[in-house]
Amino acid sequence: MIRRAAAPAVIALLLAVAAPPAIAAPALSEPQPSPVAIVLDTSGSMTESDGSASGRIKIDGAKIALLDFLQQVEPGTPIGLRNYPAEGEATESEEGCSAGKAQFEIQQRDPTAMAALIRTLQADGDTPTAAALQAAADEIARAGGTQGTIVLVSDGESNCGRDPCEVAREIAESGIDLQTITVGFQVSGAGAQELQCIADQTGGKYISANDSATLAEAFDEISRPQIHLGVTYPRVALAQVGNDRSGLARIEAVVTNTGQRIARGTFARIGFDVAAGAPAVVRPVVFLGNLEPGEERRVAWSFRPSVPPADRNPMPLPFTVIAGAQNSVADAEFEATIQVRDAFETAADAGPILAGRKTIAILGDSFSAGEGADEYIDGTDTDENPCHRSRRTYLIKAFALPDTNIIACSGAVTNDFQAPQPGHTEDPQIDQLKALGQGQPVEAVVLTIGGNDFGFKKVVISCVIDDCSRRIYGAGELVPAFPKRSDKFVEEQIHALGGALQTAYTQVNGVVNQEAARAAAGGPVPILVPAYPLPTPLTAQHCPQMFERLSPTEIKFLVELGGQLNSAIEKATEAARDDGIPAFYVPNTEMAFQPDHTVCHGEPYARSLASFNGAGVNGRELIDALEQTVWRIGPVTIPNPIDRLRAKLKLTKAQFGALKRGFIELVHPTQGGYAAETRAILRWSQSPDAEAAASFLAASPAAPSGSEIEIETSGFELGQLSPGQVPVLQGGTAYPLQAGGFEPQTQVQIVVHSAPRVLGEATASERGAVELEVVLPPDLAPGEHELTLTGVGGDGEPREIVIPFRIAGDSLPSTQEALLLGGLFGLAASALCGLIAFLSGRRRRLSAGEKG
Repeated sequence: MIRRAAAPAVIALLLAVAAPPAIAAPALSEPQPSPVAIVLDTSGSMTESDGSASGRIKIDGAKIALLDFLQQVEPGTPIGLRNYPAEGEATESEEGCSAGKAQFEIQQRDPTAMAALIRTLQADGDTPTAAALQAAADEIARAGGTQGTIVLVSDGESNCGRDPCEVAREIAESGIDLQTITVGFQVSGAGAQELQCIADQTGGKYISANDSATLAEAFDEISRPQIHLGVTYPRVALAQVGNDRSGLARIEAVVTNTGQRIARGTFARIGFDVAAGAPAVVRPVVFLGNLEPGEERRVAWSFRPSVPPADRNPMPLPFTVIAGAQNSVADAEFEATIQVRDAFETAADAGPILAGRKTIAILGDSFSAGEGADEYIDGTDTDENPCHRSRRTYLIKAFALPDTNIIACSGAVTNDFQAPQPGHTEDPQIDQLKALGQGQPVEAVVLTIGGNDFGFKKVVISCVIDDCSRRIYGAGELVPAFPKRSDKFVEEQIHALGGALQTAYTQVNGVVNQEAARAAAGGPVPILVPAYPLPTPLTAQHCPQMFERLSPTEIKFLVELGGQLNSAIEKATEAARDDGIPAFYVPNTEMAFQPDHTVCHGEPYARSLASFNGAGVNGRELIDALEQTVWRIGPVTIPNPIDRLRAKLKLTKAQFGALKRGFIELVHPTQGGYAAETRAILRWSQSPDAEAAASFLAASPAAPSGSEIEIETSGFELGQLSPGQVPVLQGGTAYPLQAGGFEPQTQVQIVVHSAPRVLGEATASERGAVELEVVLPPDLAPGEHELTLTGVGGDGEPREIVIPFRIAGDSLPSTQEALLLGGLFGLAASALCGLIAFLSGRRRRLSAGEKG
C-alpha cells in the first residue's frame, strides 16, 4: 500500500520555514514487536458474496486481505494463523466444538510460506468462536510472550460452545496482556454486538467491514501504526516587539500512536502561512523517535508574532501542524488560525506611567492635533481656525478622551504656548491647558513641538518641489547668503532649539505640577514628548509613491535632518529633568512608520503624493502646476508657495481651501499612522525606560510658585516708527502690528532675529495686509534684535519687512529670570523657514508710518 503524501500546498508552506539540522532523538531501547494471532472464521457463510461488484465470495476477500497484511506488517513480528471450524487436525474444545486449525503456529513472519497456506483456506461448517478464541490465547502463552494481539475476523454469531464474550473476560483476567481486535465482515446486528463485547473485555477495538475493500482497510489499520494529533493553541495572540514584554505565543501538540504496531521514526512539524507574516520558530521540525502502541509524546513551539498593520488588527495567522511516522499509513494534519492582535492598542495595555490616567492633555503642533487624519472636529477646519484637530490623533481613541483634551494646533511653534497663534482664534495653549484643568485635573500631558520652529515640514515640501539637499543646505555658491552646513552649525541649531523647548516644558510643568494641581491629580503629572516619526525610508531609495519627487539623496538628507530634530528634542527633555521637570522623551514613535509604511510605500502611514487629498486635484497634477509657478532669482530656482496656484488651476475659493489643506497634510500621519504612534507610545510605557521615568516622576519636585509666565499687553504699535527709531521693547509682551503690501491670501512668516526664532505665520487679507499681535518671547536676551515679516509681495516677488528693536538688560520681569538661567536662547534653525524670502536680497526697514 502506498503511503499518502501531504498536499502540495502544505509541503510548499512547510518548506518556507527553514528547518535546522536534524536533532538526534534520545537513546531508546529497540522495542520488540509483540506476537499477533489471527483467528479467521471459515464457516459456511464465508462462501457468500463479499458485497463487491465483482461477485467475489467472502473467503476470497479474506484471503486477499490476509496476503496484503503479510506484506505490510512490520518485519520480525511473530504471527500465527488459526481458522475455524476445521476438519482433520482441528482442535476440539471441552464442549466438543472445533477450536479450528493452526495453519501456522506463532513464529517469525515468513511471507512466502505463510501466503501459500493462506491460499489453501476453504469455508465450511459452524461458527465456534469461543473455542477458537481460547486456543489463540493459549498459543500466545505457549510462545512465551507476556503480551500480544488477537485479530478475530468473523461474519456471524458464535453457534457452538460457550459465550465468547465470557471467554474473552477470562482471558483478560488470566494475567497475559492480550488485546483483541475484532472485525465484523458483513456481520448481523447481534454478531456485531458479540464482537464488540469481545473487544471491550480485552481493551481492544471493534472494526466493521462491509465488503472486501473495507476488510482490507481494516487489516491495513491493524498492520501499521496510526498517528493521532491533538493541538492546543491560543485563539488570540498578542504581538510583541523587542523586550518590552516577555510573553511568547505557544502552540502545543500531543502525538499519539493509536495503532497496534510500533510507530518508527515519528516526527512533528509546524509551518506558518508566509503571506501572513510567518514568525521565526526554533526547531520547526521535531523528531520523536519510536512510539509503542498507545504511547504519546508532547512537543511545543514558541514564537513571537509580528505586529499587525493598523488596518489589519487583529491579523489572521494560519498555521499547520503535521505528525507522522516512517511506517504510518498517513500523516496526521491539523490546520487552524490564530488572530494576532497588537498588544498595545487600548488604555488597558498602558504601563504604570500612563495606566489609569483619565485626563490626558494633547498639546503641540500638527503632529499632535491630528493633521492628515481627516475627520476634523467642527470649528477647527475653517479659515479662522485651521487647527485641524482630529479624534484620530494618537491616544484619543485608546483612552476614550473627549475632544476638549486636544489642545494642539496645526502650525504651532514653541512661542504659541505662551502667545495666541497668529491667524487662529485660539487662546495660547498654556491658557487652554489651565482651562482644561479647571474642569477635571490633568493627569498627564503628551506633546510634540519644535518641528515648525526647526522648519522641517517646509524643508520636506521644498524637497518635493525642488532639490532641497543642494539648495537648502550645502552648496554655498548657489546660496551664498546662507551658511554652509557644518557640524558647528548643526550644534548651534540643536542648542538653540533646546532652549525654546525647555521654555515650553517649563511652562507646561508650571501649570500641571504646582502643588495644588498635583494634589488634585493625585500625584505628579508626567510630560511625555514623542519623537517625530520619520516619514521616509531609512535608506536611500527610489520613491514611486511620491512620483520620484524625492531622490535617494534627498531621502538620506531628510532622515539625517529628522534625526537631528529628534536628537534636539531628546536632549531638551534631559536638560529639563536636570531642572527637576518630569519631561520624558518617547523614542519609539520615531520608527512608527518603518520599515514598510513610509511615504514611499503602497500603504503609507503618512500622506504621500499618491494619497494626496484635496479639491479633486491629485498629487501629480499639483506637482505639474507647481513646476510652472516658480521664482527664478539668478541661477537659483525657488518654489513659489502653494498660495499662488489658485489662478493657475482656476479653482474656486472652496476648492483652493481643500487643495491648500491637502498640501499642508503632506508627510503628516494618516489615521493608520496615528494608530501606529499610539501603539508605539503604549509599547514604550511598558519598557524599562518608562519604569525609570515613573521612578523619576514619583520623586520630582513640585513646580515653584510663580513659575508661570504672564503675558503683558502693550499699546505700542510696532508699525508706527519714526525713521531710524529703535524702540526698547519688553520680552513676554504682546504688541499690535499692521503691515501690508503682500499678495492676498498668502502666508506671511514672523521671525524674531538675533538668534532667529519663528513666532508664527499669518495669512494676508484680501487687501494683502496682516494685522495681528506679536508676542515677544520672554526669554529674549538683552541686546539688539530684529522682527521680520517675510512673504510674497503684491508684484509676485519676495517681500520682507524688518523692524529693529532692543531688549534692555533689566527688561525681563523678575518672575521670568529663572527661565534664563537654563540658557533658554532663541532658535537658530528657523532661518530655514525664512530662506526663500531672504534670497531676494530685498531687505527693507520699516519707516515711520509705513504699512508696507
